[in-house]
Amino acid sequence: AYDVIEHVKHYTELLFEVFRVLKKNGLFVLTTPNQRSIDCLFGGKDYWVKRDKSHVSLFDKGSLTEALEVAGFIAIHISTVNDLKTPWGANLYASAKKR
Repeated sequence: AYDVIEHVKHYTELLFEVFRVLKKNGLFVLTTPNQRSIDCLFGGKDYWVKRDKSHVSLFDKGSLTEALEVAGFIAIHISTVNDLKTPWGANLYASAKKR
């Protein structure tokens, strides 16, 4: 799910449904803007991620991990990619496995 979850108000329902339809040991991969990115932190309320009214659910690594765990996923791996190799990259890249 490429840049979808941030547009879903009731994202837990989405995650439960993805978990339900995945086969055993299935892998769910998603990307979403990182609300703790350096751009978000210093860009303030005018940064495009926050300004875009269709972004109703924003995540950082901790909140995305928690949401995936609540839905039942395991083996969660979340990373960011940026030039500085820091945890403050613009996007979160996540993979989670169904038990």
